Amino acid sequence: MNDTKSNLRTGNRPAEEPSVLVGDMEEALGKAGCAICRMLARGERHYLWNFLFEGVMDAVSRNRVLEAWGFCADHTRMLAEIEEEAWSGKHLGSGVLYEALVERALKVMAEPTRKRGLTPATLAALKAALTPRQPCRACELRAASTEIYLTRFVEELARADFRERVRQSEGLCPAHLSDVFRRAPNASDRIFLIATARGRREGLLEEIRTRRNQPHAGDGWTDSVLWDSLIQALDVIVGTSPSVVEDSASPNGTIGEVCGGCAQEQEGEAGYWTRLWSADRAHAPLSSLRHLCARHVWQWVAQFSRRESSGEAFDLFCHLVLAELGAQAARMGTWLATARLSAHAGSPFEPSMPCAVCALPAERTDLDSRQHLCLPHLRAALAASSESTAYALIERERAYLERLLRDLREMIRKSDVNFAAEPKGDEQHAWVRAGAFAAGESAVEGFPRAPTRRFDNWLAYSLRC
Repeated sequence: MNDTKSNLRTGNRPAEEPSVLVGDMEEALGKAGCAICRMLARGERHYLWNFLFEGVMDAVSRNRVLEAWGFCADHTRMLAEIEEEAWSGKHLGSGVLYEALVERALKVMAEPTRKRGLTPATLAALKAALTPRQPCRACELRAASTEIYLTRFVEELARADFRERVRQSEGLCPAHLSDVFRRAPNASDRIFLIATARGRREGLLEEIRTRRNQPHAGDGWTDSVLWDSLIQALDVIVGTSPSVVEDSASPNGTIGEVCGGCAQEQEGEAGYWTRLWSADRAHAPLSSLRHLCARHVWQWVAQFSRRESSGEAFDLFCHLVLAELGAQAARMGTWLATARLSAHAGSPFEPSMPCAVCALPAERTDLDSRQHLCLPHLRAALAASSESTAYALIERERAYLERLLRDLREMIRKSDVNFAAEPKGDEQHAWVRAGAFAAGESAVEGFPRAPTRRFDNWLAYSLRC
């Protein structure tokens, strides 16, 4: 009794009574992929679902998102996915958000138009007004949740049953494994984490090699057992799959104008993928998976499903996965041998490397073209423009945004039950164009999709996550 009162008073948790958070963590450890990534994604979806459900109509919540000029590209995409899945493709929530965002942008751009020109002072003020005053709200919440999850994960390593759940799991992604490793308070915890991660990598190595040596018909990627093992391997060597599309070579030109800057970036990426798919292993532009970020690794993986002939590319892919698995397992083995003898064993992790696709040189956007720019590219273009060029750029952008705002308002109007029977036109895709303006074309690439079933509440939708 006295112990219980002491625990309540000091905030300590009795060891025999795990919290709801720990229960969620243990449940996530029993599922595919990194447990912390899974919990974070669920939390992000919960926030975005609630934002669409009620937050978008709350002035404080909506203004906080507008201060950041919307969400980042990843969370803009997640927002679109949730509306497609949970609201049967009805995008009233994002329509209301983007209507306010476009109105805000037009208000900021109105000053140069009124004065029929820009001075150095007004150009500087315009740049400042278009710069986000706050970070993406979903990213901010993710960062706070990450700290909580990592801290609790390290605390629970003191429990033998929790360690066993970690040992039986698919492991943590490289980023979260590194974070937990740095926070671990003693050498035994660090040795346990690395020994478990090494064992997972060695098991996958053996599994993939065994399956590769067995005969199978057609391209290797059609072997579902081998493919599942490769996907599990990617989870532990590059991280859990983010939301990606098959490639970025086909911008949303069918639903409206495309950002000139995004189009140039997509052309550069498309050229890289073409070189990668057409080369054999000896001449491939990629020698290690460490030269791609997680997003572009998974983007490459997604392309296999639509390629008619992918034998050489699949052979290269398997070679790179096996090479990285072996390299990580070997480095961890060397670290373990040193750590068991000395407290100063260094780090078992390789330093990160720049992504070959992200680092592709981008051509300067042609400011005289008729293509508009998304907000990220507009900021970059203004930073490199003279007053006269910036004025012409803003005038062109205002014309585009005025058309977009009319379409958004028409889409919202036809969402009303009183006008729902009216014929639908291109305005129904205004939310896609607005999302592309706020976060870039890649954020909404592949949308709109065929709507799925409706989930009436978060509890029902959370079962989908």
